[in-house]
Amino acid sequence: MKLYHMQAVALKMSLLSYIDDGTVMEQSKSLDENRETLKDAYAVLLRLFVAIGLVLEHSKTEYFIFDHSHSDYSPPIDLGYAPYTGKNLLKPNLYWRYLGSTLTANCSFTSTFASILQRLSHQ
Repeated sequence: MKLYHMQAVALKMSLLSYIDDGTVMEQSKSLDENRETLKDAYAVLLRLFVAIGLVLEHSKTEYFIFDHSHSDYSPPIDLGYAPYTGKNLLKPNLYWRYLGSTLTANCSFTSTFASILQRLSHQ
């Protein structure tokens, strides 16, 4: 099994894909800028999926914020696709489960993610 990593430089984001589990990661100076970039990235992914005949299930989309400032500001996002539009915005999760690990906003993303990659490389 392989973990695929792709960077979309124009969108300032990365896509990690493992089997049928994909993760979009984006960094920016503000959470508001981050939300807009994620929305754009999601639209690009949707077009790519449709172009190759795959389905992107919007209802399974999750949103998580790693914030170095550890502030309480966690804005919801309007993905532009149902069910996450208008008054029903996608709200950030309090934790993120990925490939057998549970991450919280206060954990060290770099060290936790490094341990996930190391575990996968030994399979």
